[in-house]
Amino acid sequence: TGQVVEYQAGTKALCEAMAGQWVGTTSVVMLPACGHSPPRDRPDQTLAAMQALIADTAGRAPTA
Repeated sequence: TGQVVEYQAGTKALCEAMAGQWVGTTSVVMLPACGHSPPRDRPDQTLAAMQALIADTAGRAPTA
């Protein structure tokens, strides 16, 4: 989109701004007390978020 996103590490606003630039279905999930490796730092919550996104998008045609 050519939009410049101000870098504010770890903020929900930054994550949502980045997700708004991606093609396809996206979901922003903020995991408390999580570092740069959600699968390692919060494996159960990461898996639950991934499963929810897959379940929500199953059977839908891809978006472009």
